[in-house]
Amino acid sequence: MGRDEAIGRLVSRALTRPSNVLPGAAVVAAGILLGFWPLALAGVAVYGVLAATTLFSRDEARRALGRPAAPAAAAAAAPLPATPAELRDPGVRQRYEEAHAEYGRIRQALAQSPVPLQEIEVETAGLMHDVGGLCRRAQAVCDYLGSVDEAALAADRTRAAEDLHTAGPDVAPALTETVAALDQQLGTVRDMYGKLRGFDARMRQLISNLGAIRGEIARLAVESHPDDSARVLEHVSSARELVSGITDTLADREQGGGTPAPGA
Repeated sequence: MGRDEAIGRLVSRALTRPSNVLPGAAVVAAGILLGFWPLALAGVAVYGVLAATTLFSRDEARRALGRPAAPAAAAAAAPLPATPAELRDPGVRQRYEEAHAEYGRIRQALAQSPVPLQEIEVETAGLMHDVGGLCRRAQAVCDYLGSVDEAALAADRTRAAEDLHTAGPDVAPALTETVAALDQQLGTVRDMYGKLRGFDARMRQLISNLGAIRGEIARLAVESHPDDSARVLEHVSSARELVSGITDTLADREQGGGTPAPGA
């Protein structure tokens, strides 16, 4: 892009940027409505100051030249965190890596965006940190399930229940407690499997949300008023709420009971 064209784009942006025009226009309108002309002149001055701020901004000059803002470029150069080694379960690891890959695409979109999106950059990094913690909880559930033999527990429960039918009064109480304890263990196993199914389904939803965040970042670069990043932050906020909800489910805080997985 030529220097003259870049300067023309920069001047046009400074003069027409909504965040420059609207505050000054509001003050001018208030002055006219009140019949207080010094206030209208102050509105013109506000517009002039905001336009000049845009005109002499280094980041605005970079965007006029079609270059990414410096903070985004630096973020793109920073290495992505590696997949945590403790995620040994193939299903948990797969979901983490899918989210990790989508996060990498988000970082690339941020680096290529002509709009500075530092807040979104920070929020998505925090979101990925939360995803890592969530997947570690899911791995703790897998570790628990890998330490128990559901079929053996069910067989022990059946034998204890059968023995109870013919047991004398001196043995019956112990067998009754044994059946109850085995029922509790089997219930915990079923609950943990349910948690993993919920984790997998909602992680797929989360990965879709990450794709939506990337789409909104791309949209900011092509819309006529790219300064409003509120939609992107709403998607990030929804994704973090989803992560929090899955974490609550794994930790049993929503249901207020149950046997927690070891290490969760």
